Amino acid sequence: TSGSNAEPTHIVRLVRNPGDNLLRNTVRWGTKEKTNKGFEEFSQRARSRCTSVLSAARAWNDFHDFWDTTHPLAPRMVLYYERISDPRAASSETNRFTNFVQEQHDYVINYTQVIRQPSYPQGSIYARVCGVEMARKLHKITERVTAS
Repeated sequence: TSGSNAEPTHIVRLVRNPGDNLLRNTVRWGTKEKTNKGFEEFSQRARSRCTSVLSAARAWNDFHDFWDTTHPLAPRMVLYYERISDPRAASSETNRFTNFVQEQHDYVINYTQVIRQPSYPQGSIYARVCGVEMARKLHKITERVTAS
């Protein structure tokens, strides 16, 4: 958009698996200790935050609900982090995005060289750290956003 009061020309919302997103952010923002020694250390720090993720999921829904309803005349699309961070799907997702915003591009990107894939199965962090039952509760809270 141009100008501070202009209506958006397009709304693109990036959605990441809420379990991966919320648990990682809760741990990242909830501690001053910044270490990156691997999944086991992360899991130990994250286990105490499993319940707070369920509360954060409601705000996560509110954020996505806002962008689903604000500026009702603006065309909108959803991009899923898990697809754009997968080199096998990144090209088609990029094309879908550029077609949506009506941008033409004539370049070729080798996504296997550009994208750093996560070292874990995407969508698995919350269930692995907090357990399947907690993951089911989180899914129940957030499914209207992740299913769109």
